[in-house]
Amino acid sequence: MKEYARFVDLFFDHNLSGFFGLRDETAEPLSARAVRNEWSALVRELRREGRAELFDLYVGVPFCGRLCRFCNLSPERLGARSRVEEYLCWLDEAIGFFRPAFAKVRFGNLLLGGGTPSVLSAAQLDRLFRGLFGAFRFDPAGEKSFEFHPSSFSERKLEVLREHGFNRVILGVQSLTPGVLRRAGRTDQTAGQVERAVRAVARAGFPRGQNVDLILGLEGETPASFLRSFERAADLGPEEISVYLLKPFGPHMARYGRSVGLFYEQADLRRSFAAVPERMIRAAERRGYRVNESPLLDLRYAFMKRSLPVEKRYYSDTPLGGSSLFALGSMARSHVCGRMSYACGPVRGAFDPEARIYDARKVDLDNEMFRWLSHHLLSEWGLSLARFREVFGRSFESRFAAPLRRLRRDGLLRRAQGRLLCAKDSLKDRLATRLCFVGLPALRAMLDAHNSPENQVRLVAGAAEYGVWVERSRPEQRYVSSAGSYGLQVARLRPGPFSPWEMKLVRWLGDLFQSLQAGAGEACGAERTYALHEAVARHLSGAAPGRLTLKPWIRVSDRSGLGYSRAGVQDGGMRL
Repeated sequence: MKEYARFVDLFFDHNLSGFFGLRDETAEPLSARAVRNEWSALVRELRREGRAELFDLYVGVPFCGRLCRFCNLSPERLGARSRVEEYLCWLDEAIGFFRPAFAKVRFGNLLLGGGTPSVLSAAQLDRLFRGLFGAFRFDPAGEKSFEFHPSSFSERKLEVLREHGFNRVILGVQSLTPGVLRRAGRTDQTAGQVERAVRAVARAGFPRGQNVDLILGLEGETPASFLRSFERAADLGPEEISVYLLKPFGPHMARYGRSVGLFYEQADLRRSFAAVPERMIRAAERRGYRVNESPLLDLRYAFMKRSLPVEKRYYSDTPLGGSSLFALGSMARSHVCGRMSYACGPVRGAFDPEARIYDARKVDLDNEMFRWLSHHLLSEWGLSLARFREVFGRSFESRFAAPLRRLRRDGLLRRAQGRLLCAKDSLKDRLATRLCFVGLPALRAMLDAHNSPENQVRLVAGAAEYGVWVERSRPEQRYVSSAGSYGLQVARLRPGPFSPWEMKLVRWLGDLFQSLQAGAGEACGAERTYALHEAVARHLSGAAPGRLTLKPWIRVSDRSGLGYSRAGVQDGGMRL
């Protein structure tokens, strides 16, 4: 398992934690008619093969009263009433157009999100829900969730939700620190609004309760201020609290002085808040919350006051393999199980079934299986072999015979009551176990397909920084050095010509890259980048401090999804 443990580091360095299957990255623009045909074909296929029908529905409302500076969801600022009316008419027509494809389908879960759906009036929500529930059928036991911004909350809107059978409310609080809210552009939110909203939802008695969302890492936030926000939210007693690590975007990234390097900015945030998870967990447990131990490593913590049933599916905007998500609305992302994923473009004007506004990418059933096992093997309940057969129409043992034998031999998997469970408690061991099911050739292919300038070694020389990475060679690209089918890239992270000293640095990196290739074997670009990083670190650690330093990579911590660290050379240096 040693080689798979190494791939755990590579996958999380490359920000691929949520993806464990091959897919076609070629985008294809499709019309609503073509998309509807794909949904109809899937329904026929599932019924013909007797497979489980797992469908969720999402409806997006893109409008926001104010635009938060950290948001990466492309919302639209609430403006003229005519624009809102235009969008609601588009949704009405889209619902009617897609209705025939789902005539025999019963959706498991529903989410109204955004944007900020709560900016709609109670009358507008009632109209939208009448069309939605008149066209589609839903599982009475499923989740029906609605997102509120505290500033657009009202008890009349809660009444409308209850009238239409919603059973869960999500409050997008993000922070309870006034200075942080001001910097984020959320000057319309106050602590009093949050407290009134939480209490009103509790009085209304939604069967699935309410969830409060918080974001860790907002500009101006400190570990201490975030923990105060978290404790204050927990003291209000919502049934669930979700904590997300910020994904740097727009103005937030501008304070780093460049527009690239998303991965490294997230790495910086992880290091800045490394002490928070342990303290947050202790604070939650003191208040009667339990930590959801299967958070998909999507940089999210879920704290709950109740236990989740083993086989109950809960809404996810990233389907967990074997399930499908039908999403309606501007910029909404859908997933057609085993066939394709697609995103709707911006919505303007009347609904046109022939307009090619959907950007689609193909997926296959192997992709679905990998995602299913990835999720369930990390969960405390494990993977149900019977349920796998229901969803995919074949046995887990026949599809994954070879890795099953290896993992059982190595004592990394155990079987109990028809379920497969990881035999090790370490997060890294559990991650390596699920990677074993993918196999080394597929892992390398995935890393090569996703290698990008955001995933690179970072060198610092004085005021200049350089991204250094190895990728599978492209015919149109020039490289510092090439070996076989791989090439070395060195890029300045700030614009400007290379000085003579910098050219010497580039040549040295090229020579170092070449010296490593004889032993590279079948290694992918990420592995070769990692080897180059280690080689540079060895050179730096044996030299006197100079003008060149290395920013370390990060590695998954065995303790928590947010606690990332990696020992590396930061103070050493070398002269060229």
